[in-house]
Amino acid sequence: MLLMRIYTRPAGIGWFGSHSTRCRVFVALLLALAGCSEGSGVCPVTGKGDQAPSAGCFATSAEGLLLVKDLDGRVSLPGGSSKPGESAQCTAFRETWEETGVQLQPRELLQIFSTGFHLYRCERDELSGEIDPPPRLEVQAAFYLPADQFDRYVWRYEDQKELLRLMLSSGPGKAKGDQIATPALRGMHLKPLIIAHRGASGYTPEHTLHAYRLGIAMGADIFEPDLVITKDGVLIARHENEISETTDVAEVYPDRKTVKVIDGKRVEGFFTEDFTINEIRKLKARERLPFRNQGENGLYPVATFEELLDLRTELSQVHGREIGIAPELKHSTYFASINLPLEDKFIELVRKFRLEGVGAPVMVQSFEVSNLKYLREKLPHIQIFQLLGEAQERPADQAELTYGEMATEAGMRDIARYADWISPWKPYIVPFDPQTKRLLKPTGFVELAHGQGLKVVPYTFRNEDQFLSIEDQGYPEQEYLRFFELGVDAVFSDHPDTAVAARDDYMDKAAPN
Repeated sequence: MLLMRIYTRPAGIGWFGSHSTRCRVFVALLLALAGCSEGSGVCPVTGKGDQAPSAGCFATSAEGLLLVKDLDGRVSLPGGSSKPGESAQCTAFRETWEETGVQLQPRELLQIFSTGFHLYRCERDELSGEIDPPPRLEVQAAFYLPADQFDRYVWRYEDQKELLRLMLSSGPGKAKGDQIATPALRGMHLKPLIIAHRGASGYTPEHTLHAYRLGIAMGADIFEPDLVITKDGVLIARHENEISETTDVAEVYPDRKTVKVIDGKRVEGFFTEDFTINEIRKLKARERLPFRNQGENGLYPVATFEELLDLRTELSQVHGREIGIAPELKHSTYFASINLPLEDKFIELVRKFRLEGVGAPVMVQSFEVSNLKYLREKLPHIQIFQLLGEAQERPADQAELTYGEMATEAGMRDIARYADWISPWKPYIVPFDPQTKRLLKPTGFVELAHGQGLKVVPYTFRNEDQFLSIEDQGYPEQEYLRFFELGVDAVFSDHPDTAVAARDDYMDKAAPN
């Protein structure tokens, strides 16, 4: 259940009890997207009972945005930093949550605006002892989210000035039951994320640095590499470990062809786990689909995951916005069976680049289950996507479970214990007649997932008619708009420019008059 409290300041009464301050709050919207169930002792986020304060339930901790105006013209809060991204180590604000005193700790300066506003990531902690009066700061708005929900909403904003506008325009929030009538919060939910699927793979060979750069230049928020591994344990970006379709490996190493059983299927070809990284570096990427651009074959090398993390940093600086990366771990069970597990290599690099914290723009996805649960334990703050294959198929590590069963309410409830997102094939949301390619009535998949606290990101959106319904052929933007209107939170797209244009159209139509 969505728990909510809207606080307004009665005339003549200060926010901070006996403390004399210059702070007042225009808006304090306290949002619990996941709270501890009353009486049951069960946390719907983790599914566990008797939660300790560190469990991440809203009753004990929260993350949020704190927007302040500096009345003294200071660059930052006392004891804090003057540079976005660094920490502010001061105790500043106090509010009352029901009958428990708590303090707000501004932990990270996200943005300094020329108008004198500062946007902080803040933490809400149990109050212990007296708090020194805060500096001459006027609190404009405070938005609190459960700690495990914070990064779903904040960093998606390409332009934090727009976030500033939304927060300032919200005014005192109003609530009726579980409905939120706050423009700022609606804005945070409105904008679906665009994920460049294997980069801008509709235009150039997939999974290359060039493809990822192009996808972000087209306006995507996130780029998505698939990760496999080499003989000497280096993670690289390829859609499959069999690479004859996406590289010139057959020409460079013609004698290395072999047959293997991967996830129960016989596969013939050339496999990344049979090559060292130095051998892989001699290969060049090629377009795997014959109806797409073949003019760039042989131009781009195979990229490593470490190179992609460097690229993410570079692109964030070049474009002036935080770029996300959402790797998919391929064939985890198979690679573990040959002593080349992917997960610890992934963890090592995420930590090397300091991307394991709350709000870090990194996600991880898989069609398997056990690897995601392991990553949830090791990297509790990163975003996790559970991918769903066709309904009758099974995850490689789950002999007794089908994807169709995972797509039920009970299945989604289980997924929500370890994942933040659910990523279905598009027909789970809008099915079609396989004979006529005409669309059928949308299902309730999105509402069901949202009801379990899961975000929804369907795959894969492509411009070519062979991937579109009869109704959308020639007009791929229509497909995006249909899914946006159904409430999806993001899309995987081979053609990010089309996705961004459709999103812009959707946002224009959704904007209040």
